[in-house]
Amino acid sequence: MIYGTLVLFAWLLWRLRKQKLDHFWFQLFLFGYIFLTVIAVNGLRVDLSMIHPYIAAPRYFFYPFVSLAFFLCWLGYHSDRLGKIIAIGMLLLAISNGLGHYSQPHDRMNWRGDVAQCLANKEGHHFSSFFDGKATTTWDLYLTHEQCEQLSD
Repeated sequence: MIYGTLVLFAWLLWRLRKQKLDHFWFQLFLFGYIFLTVIAVNGLRVDLSMIHPYIAAPRYFFYPFVSLAFFLCWLGYHSDRLGKIIAIGMLLLAISNGLGHYSQPHDRMNWRGDVAQCLANKEGHHFSSFFDGKATTTWDLYLTHEQCEQLSD
């Protein structure tokens, strides 16, 4: 997908090399193309019903958000006064929307105590692992006594 995008972009530049284009419209097309490509690439990586921008898998939203923010900065640069105010307002709204979500507290988990219990128990131990910072919703990992001994080394 990425190589196909690069080939398509190179082909587009080759076709447009001798034409006199208004740079604004070409850049607008280019940023729109990059934005849609980033969304498509992230959508192909994982089932879209499993991701959420704050709770699960925010990493899939990083590049679309960055490309959209860059696009708004660029659009504000090329706009008149009203366009600049709208672009800055949208950026500030996006920043204020994300501030409360990307800094979340995590419940305490005692991994050292879990390893000690696993070493004391010859049957092995079930470890809990975070995926959203809450102790009530964790993934379970079972390790045998031998695997726990490897952890303690």
